Amino acid sequence: MRKRSPWPVTVDEAVRTVPDLLDCLRLEAADALNIKITRVGGITRAARLRDLAQAAGLMLMVDEPMGSHLATAAIAQVAAGCRPESFLAASHIGAYSAQPLVAQPPALGEGRTQVPEGPGLGVEVDIEALGQPLFTVRR
Repeated sequence: MRKRSPWPVTVDEAVRTVPDLLDCLRLEAADALNIKITRVGGITRAARLRDLAQAAGLMLMVDEPMGSHLATAAIAQVAAGCRPESFLAASHIGAYSAQPLVAQPPALGEGRTQVPEGPGLGVEVDIEALGQPLFTVRR
């Protein structure tokens, strides 16, 4: 389809793994890749796909449809590793829920998100905001 289309093509949910991305590249099926962090298996796998896609010359979008401050922190971390010339967009940056789950969400300023500085995602989970467990597993 890409070879016949006058418009750029973005591959989305068809790429979940490195072999998926390699197939996409071999087929010259896309101009851009939308990386959904949870769908690909987390931040490390998302970063691996990001780096491979950039090296191959694809444009990038970073997405996490599950939302929340935790997702926003993950999006900020993965998006921060995109080279400016290959970065198209990041979703949900600044789309915070009414009841935050983290003490200090990624800061917004002048249309940009600041990557948190702490370890991991750089945010501290507000345990009280989570409420009581829905269930407990015991051995």
